[in-house]
Amino acid sequence: MPDLEKKVEKLEKQKLQAETIEKNRQITEKYKRVLEKQAQVQTAGKMLKSVQKLSAEDLNTIKGLKEKIERLRAELAAGKLAVKFTAKNQLTLGITKDAEATYKDQIKRGDVKSYEAGGRIRIEHEDWVLEVTSGEGELAGVAKELEFSKKKLNSLLKKHGVKSIEQAKIINGKYEECFQALKNARNNFRSELGDTTPKELTARMREINKIKLTKPLAEIVGELVSTESQLKSIKAKQIELTEKRKNLVEKYSDQDSLLVKLTESIQKEKEIKHKEENLDPLPKGVTNVKLFIDDFKQKEEERCVPVG
Repeated sequence: MPDLEKKVEKLEKQKLQAETIEKNRQITEKYKRVLEKQAQVQTAGKMLKSVQKLSAEDLNTIKGLKEKIERLRAELAAGKLAVKFTAKNQLTLGITKDAEATYKDQIKRGDVKSYEAGGRIRIEHEDWVLEVTSGEGELAGVAKELEFSKKKLNSLLKKHGVKSIEQAKIINGKYEECFQALKNARNNFRSELGDTTPKELTARMREINKIKLTKPLAEIVGELVSTESQLKSIKAKQIELTEKRKNLVEKYSDQDSLLVKLTESIQKEKEIKHKEENLDPLPKGVTNVKLFIDDFKQKEEERCVPVG
């Protein structure tokens, strides 16, 4: 019985461990999902790093400069200038219109040249410079602002490795797609974690993994019920034997008297067995022992009846 009790104790521990694992199954499944979401965040992060960065803010800055340039050009066009020039001798002139780049113009003797611009025309000769503006200097300021804005736009396009706003839009589209994918992956990761931190969840899983499940819970419970049943049966038998012993002791005064009686019973049983073994064999042909005995008793009774 001590072996069965130890077995029951061992099975109880295994059952408790199995039940703990079952209770923590949700945590285990959550941990797996968190790892998957974490992997998705890492993948999305790598994808974002692999594309050229041009954010919505950068694109809006580029668009703003482009719109400003168009507006400034419109302002210059509204105050358009025209200069007519007649050369008496052959000349080489440098011509600058508004904020455009200066170019050289070869003029022959007697040629008539006309130049038009939004608000500023600059004509340069090696001996002199002529600059014509409209709006009392206002358009000159617009022209300077236009030139500054164009340089700033070109600098931004160069910084982001693009040559036009159209190309900037394409690159921004790819970047925003990857950026949004990373944002969604991070949100899903945080949502799966809930109030738990990754550190806390990992620590919990370490504790769960320390529990080694040797058998399925159903198998453990089945074996435990069977073992407990055996143990219960043995204990019931012990109680029954103890009660019988108690009754016998009460009947025979004490334990010594009981032992004497048992010894006598055993001796008597041996004597009966000895007599049975030394009995004469049955007559030949007798197959029904009871019938033979009954017949023998009847004959004995007849023999013993006195004759009248």
